[in-house]
Amino acid sequence: MENKIKELLAEKNISQKQFAAILNIAPSTLNGYLKGKRAPDYQTLLHIADFFNVSCDYLLGGSCSQTLTNEEKSILKTYNKLTNEKKRIFIDILNVLNKK
Repeated sequence: MENKIKELLAEKNISQKQFAAILNIAPSTLNGYLKGKRAPDYQTLLHIADFFNVSCDYLLGGSCSQTLTNEEKSILKTYNKLTNEKKRIFIDILNVLNKK
């Protein structure tokens, strides 16, 4: 898991200190995760997976990998920045586009 998190941090150009703040944990705790000396609790693991838009299985080294294209990642990133009202509008538009 530690290598996966390191790769994802590098992809997003986020420092370990910044990510520790995002997770609301001490930098030393994150450092323990990255060195394989500690493992995150369930909620923290979910938070990490959520933040990077990956599955817990992916983080834990399972067979499920990231399958999103860069365009899909960009869409998700933009969607995650929307207000709840704009997210509902976006979903409504998708529903209209998906109707046959």
